[in-house]
Amino acid sequence: MRHALPILFLASLASGLHADVTVRYRTEMKGSLQAMMQQASPQVSSLMPQETKLLIKGSKSYNQFGGTFAISDSSTKEFIVLDQVNKKYAVTTPEEYFRSIKTEMPAMPPMVTQMLATLQTKVDSKLTGQTETIKGIESAEREITISVEGPAMPNMPPGPMIRLVIHIWSATPAAIEKSAALRELVAFNQNAAAGLSSNAGMKQLFDMVPGITDKLGPVLQEMSKPGNVMTRVHCEMFMPALAAMMKQMPAGSSPVGEIDPKGSLMNVNVEIAELSTDAIPDSQFQPPAEYQKQPIDEFMKAYLARLKAPAK
Repeated sequence: MRHALPILFLASLASGLHADVTVRYRTEMKGSLQAMMQQASPQVSSLMPQETKLLIKGSKSYNQFGGTFAISDSSTKEFIVLDQVNKKYAVTTPEEYFRSIKTEMPAMPPMVTQMLATLQTKVDSKLTGQTETIKGIESAEREITISVEGPAMPNMPPGPMIRLVIHIWSATPAAIEKSAALRELVAFNQNAAAGLSSNAGMKQLFDMVPGITDKLGPVLQEMSKPGNVMTRVHCEMFMPALAAMMKQMPAGSSPVGEIDPKGSLMNVNVEIAELSTDAIPDSQFQPPAEYQKQPIDEFMKAYLARLKAPAK
């Protein structure tokens, strides 16, 4: 969840677009993990929002992801983050944005880093050959399976500690050819991918988790290929080790109740809900007049502090 901010940056980096585009995704999350997140901190659970929105106008874009809002202009490489709760904003660059996030994120304790280094991550990605029409858009399916295995532990079931199964549907070339809005989004994705490859900031953030860059790098490259416009993402998380731990707790003390060791701990479905080329006012791509400007480090420190605030 802590990579929601970098994802927001990538979703806001685009250039070379010629028509206004609005794309909105609706998210549904179910399962025991959602209850755990909500109990720990409603602020953190908001990082998986019920709805996200992307607006594009020429070289400018506006993105809403959870409680974070951003404006980007690819012609100037200017990136503006907005805090609608405290009515603040910060003007920055991609390099400074990533640096600020990394600076404000707490360092992992050495013990945690050593433990993560012992984990083995396996990734499998394949096209299934299945197609489906989603919101009127013909889409092809890709399945990605990520398994994380660790050393054998007493009273823990064999096999992966964590397994993620992700189904991603993307618009087919034929669907893109028929839709002006999809063609604009393809151009948007091309420039977002170019921004990722030319900026080392994202890699630095992923490198904070040992082994993740090497394993997920090829998958991320595949997903960011020019022409990819996602219409649906369905993700299931399985954690049999956690289910075993919950069973060992005294009756009634588990924060989420009993977990089926063979069932999914979390189900997330993200699906496109709106795609249009309606005109967007220029004011959407400017900070509101009543907002106060802050340095990026000060802005990010306040933002992350709010995420860490305990539930009331």
